[in-house]
Amino acid sequence: MFERRLSKFRPAIERLEDRWTPAGNVTASVQNILVGTAFVPTLVVKGDVLANPIDVSQNSFENFTVTGFGTTVNGGASFTAGGIQAISVNTGGGGDVVFLGLNGLEIDVIGNLSVNTGSGNGFVQDVLPAGTFLRVFKNLSVASGAGNDVYIFGDVTVVGAATFTHIAGGNTTLLIQAGTAVNGSLGSLTVNNGIGDDFTLVTGTNVTGSVSIANGNAAFSATGAATTTTFSAGNSGATLSIGGNLTISNGTSSGTGQPFTTTVEDYNVNGNVAINTGNASNPAAGGSTVSLSDNNTLGATQVKGSVSIGGTGIGFKTVNIGDQTGASSLDIGKGLSINLSTATGGSTLNLNDVSIHGATAITGTSGADTLNIQTIAAGANGTNFFGNVSVNLAGGNDTLNLSGGGGFFVTFFTPAGGSIVFNGGGGVNTRNIMGAIGTDVVFFAVVPQFVNFL
Repeated sequence: MFERRLSKFRPAIERLEDRWTPAGNVTASVQNILVGTAFVPTLVVKGDVLANPIDVSQNSFENFTVTGFGTTVNGGASFTAGGIQAISVNTGGGGDVVFLGLNGLEIDVIGNLSVNTGSGNGFVQDVLPAGTFLRVFKNLSVASGAGNDVYIFGDVTVVGAATFTHIAGGNTTLLIQAGTAVNGSLGSLTVNNGIGDDFTLVTGTNVTGSVSIANGNAAFSATGAATTTTFSAGNSGATLSIGGNLTISNGTSSGTGQPFTTTVEDYNVNGNVAINTGNASNPAAGGSTVSLSDNNTLGATQVKGSVSIGGTGIGFKTVNIGDQTGASSLDIGKGLSINLSTATGGSTLNLNDVSIHGATAITGTSGADTLNIQTIAAGANGTNFFGNVSVNLAGGNDTLNLSGGGGFFVTFFTPAGGSIVFNGGGGVNTRNIMGAIGTDVVFFAVVPQFVNFL
């Protein structure tokens, strides 16, 4: 699905002058910095208020070189030092560029690696060849101030926390994309973005801990891009994993602003999933879309905890849960909650090839909502409910489509004493059951209730 984005960007060093105006000087030194209870020999790089394009490359174990491109390093062309266990780069103001690994050799940082490009348009990129790793054995931190900033990482392993922070305002692009079938890994991932049109793409990379992504409000510009967050297996050839919880929140895009799109596919999540759709209130821009799915044929994708989708405001909402291709399935170990009760702009909710082992609770918007349950040809298992089912489509003229016909299987395993309720709410509501009851749509132990439908 994302093949056209996955080739690693290669910098054109000879053309840096076209985008930035290199100048100034950076200082580079080795300092013993107290981290916890120990002093860590750290390569410290500091820029000035002018543009500072530089590269930090590793020559051999604990030996690094800082090279300037149109900017000086300690008044000269470069600085090399050994015994380095951590790296701290703060380039100050101006349009700064920080490359990592232009010499093509793997980078192993024993301690922390931190890069801060300050205010101005910042650019940070791991430029190592595909299959050549950047390894950080403690924490990776990338931050910047106001401006439009780009962070690009390829085959990267971070044992500790990976944190990307750009809350001062401006557009943010974050790419973490493995260049080969060998997957990178992060101890945890935290992304904090401020006002701006943000693009986050994580492919081919496992996370052993939790993931938290907070997108601020969009830039309120008709010419801006959508705020997009995507987790995908990419070209890894495997279903990947998030070891803890996955939390993604989006802000508001009003007036002529662009939509929010959140996609998580082919990732097993050992904890809970919580996603806020955001409020994209420009109808022409398409509203907000959330997709939690399995789009490969490598076996079912699992969320071992619960899944919670929420959204507010007047923008239209589209929520896709399960495999939307009929090729595989999604298994939710606990409950599914979709709560759009404070939203007003209408929605389309699609549940296909998903098994929900806890309770299912769905509340629509006050506008026109459409709930589609297994309206594409079913994969191996169709859609299965193992707990109570409570659907309230609230106000507006709503539509329930339950099974698309023969072979579009929906099964309710809700135990005796439980409940299955579909409530159309206010308005003129339509119920369509295209599959045969008892064959395509099966209620084992509980008789369903359909309320406020024609």
